[in-house]
Amino acid sequence: PMELIDRDYPLLVFAPPGPEQSGLLQLAADMRARGAAVLLAAPAGTPGASLPLASSAHSALDPIAAILSFYVMAADLAVARGRNPDTPRHLNKVTETH
Repeated sequence: PMELIDRDYPLLVFAPPGPEQSGLLQLAADMRARGAAVLLAAPAGTPGASLPLASSAHSALDPIAAILSFYVMAADLAVARGRNPDTPRHLNKVTETH
């Protein structure tokens, strides 16, 4: 909700290439105008981009490349905070096959 957007509110916007990108770039600009601290993940050369977003040789694969970009960032952030990204707190996944 827009009610949450306030001065320095952290907001991560993914703007991969494609027809939706212009709307996502406009969203990032609008949120910055409201005072949000926007981190824009977009391909290199995109105006206002603060985080690089990988792209692929085929547009159908760009979402997978974007996920990979985010995972690398999240893993690096976990390590910087002294945590192991492969064993996050509060996650207990057990798969049993019968």
